[in-house]
Amino acid sequence: MPVLRVGAAAMVFAKLSGLVIAASAIAAAVMAPPGLWYSRDRIGRGVVAGVTLGLMGTLFYVGWFSLGRTPVAADSPIAWSALPGTVAYVTAAAWGGALSIGDLAMYLLAHPSRPLVDPLAMYALLLSAALATFAFVGWRLRRDYPEYLRFALFLGLGVGRVIVVSATRGAALGTEKRHLRIVSLVLFAGIVQALLGSGWPRRLLAAAVAGAGVYGVASAAQHAAVNLAHPLGGRGFRHLIADSAVLDTLHAIDAQSPDRRSTLVAVTSPEIGLERRRTAASSAIRRRAEGSPRRSPA
Repeated sequence: MPVLRVGAAAMVFAKLSGLVIAASAIAAAVMAPPGLWYSRDRIGRGVVAGVTLGLMGTLFYVGWFSLGRTPVAADSPIAWSALPGTVAYVTAAAWGGALSIGDLAMYLLAHPSRPLVDPLAMYALLLSAALATFAFVGWRLRRDYPEYLRFALFLGLGVGRVIVVSATRGAALGTEKRHLRIVSLVLFAGIVQALLGSGWPRRLLAAAVAGAGVYGVASAAQHAAVNLAHPLGGRGFRHLIADSAVLDTLHAIDAQSPDRRSTLVAVTSPEIGLERRRTAASSAIRRRAEGSPRRSPA
């Protein structure tokens, strides 16, 4: 039990959604072993898992959840119309997240600058391929790896249930594959094992992995090139000394300055200066240390 608590705490510290992954993985580990549902071993595992998850959930609620706004309000209505699309998203993203298939489909079909379909509709188009892959993997591994199949199933159901419930209750989670990346990596191991049994599936897997590798490198390079033209705050970085309102003001000043030499903006720290693209920035801390008067944004 101490090992489970430490592992879950480490996952929460690394990423807030780690609590969902940890809880789902612990529950899946209890449900995965074949055998009687009410055997002594499974009941013992369940008690350990229940106590661990109860302690982690209590600490999370007291130390985080109860201290501010939450993504889902307790009285928010259920948007039943969003349920089919969200289920399709969870299923397809868990299938293709390890190879960035969802990102590629998003770029081709649902890019914000030229959307052909809605992102949820795009995942619905991938749903048949995902279900066919799951059926194939289950059929190939059902005899030799039943515990793995059950673990992957319950892990996916745990994470997917949280996402589906949150999305249908109004949480703005988006449709990125990163929410299902861990589940997809677990499933990918089974896909590889299932395809290694014969010739043409092995070649198909090699081609898919090679294509995904080329796409991943090209995508990373393209994202880096595009990000160079955007302020630091627009790339996902969050400043500890400047909120969104301050950044919006800095970006507005920057956009309104046609000539880089026409405006000098005093900032409180060097990283805030990286929010500038058209205007110059000067550190207010350094200027005060040198005895120079602080300039206000022009």
